[in-house]
Amino acid sequence: CVGCVWLGLSYDGAENMSGQYNGLQAKILEQNPQALFIWCSAHRLNLIASQAVGSCSNAVDLFGNLKKIFTFITGSKARSAFFREKQLELYPKQQIRSVKRVNTTRWMSHAYALNTILDVYDAVYQTIEEVRNRDGGSDFKLGADCNGLLSYLTSYRFLMTAISFKKIFEILEPLTRTLQARDIDILAAMYLVNNAKESIMALRTEEAFENILVLAKEFDDKYENEEFEPLGITRKRKVRKMAGELCSDEVEQNPIQKFKVDTYFVALDIIKTQISQRFTDKTIEVMKDFALLSTKCMKELKKPPNTPNTRSEERRVG
Repeated sequence: CVGCVWLGLSYDGAENMSGQYNGLQAKILEQNPQALFIWCSAHRLNLIASQAVGSCSNAVDLFGNLKKIFTFITGSKARSAFFREKQLELYPKQQIRSVKRVNTTRWMSHAYALNTILDVYDAVYQTIEEVRNRDGGSDFKLGADCNGLLSYLTSYRFLMTAISFKKIFEILEPLTRTLQARDIDILAAMYLVNNAKESIMALRTEEAFENILVLAKEFDDKYENEEFEPLGITRKRKVRKMAGELCSDEVEQNPIQKFKVDTYFVALDIIKTQISQRFTDKTIEVMKDFALLSTKCMKELKKPPNTPNTRSEERRVG
């Protein structure tokens, strides 16, 4: 583009954008070798969270069932109306909430959907239960779907996975809002990136995991009418002994320990690693330089400098 002035360039990670040979960045470098390749920070964070929510079977089950609940309730006007009526009955002083769709391309939708289910859990459960009792006897598939959702919602597998990801989203949500702001404060964003990494590392402790257990127990106690199924014990697959081997089957693993290792730590490790890889020191230094071009900095530069007499006058007035 002859005569064009490149004010700023930001890409997503798709090959047609970021490709070094045939991508858009390569075409722009042909016109301006000094142009910097900057991967959109909000998109990078979206990819980090997307990998976390698909990191293990418990996470997949959680957000898969949230999507099923959205389809189940919003797929019928009668169910949607009953869901609203239940909220008016159970939470008369609260604003009516609607279940949120889980969108695979926007990770914030996972946070919205999860928070809604936890906030109006009783209304969601009673809506599904009412539909099962009313229509499940004549529609076997509907009845089986309701039983599956109710069974999952009254399990510690749901509780602990949901609370774990709620804690994670509470760390990442302020960062994504900052990165998507119209007049982004880049220095504040880079600070939040480092802060998010440190907060994720702080979650990966025994004390933080014990807090997850406490919150799950408090949620269980809050709904006394429901009996939550504890985490199940899964026996490791039996391996055929080879000739000369004397080892026996491995001892059954504690279910809480298994959840901590296979679900909680896995999600945190993926986020920590991905933040380190996608927000490198080089990227942060470039972003700090760009912060000087922000609207806020420009306005500060336009202000007339204070003279010594003026400052002394201000001190006398103060």
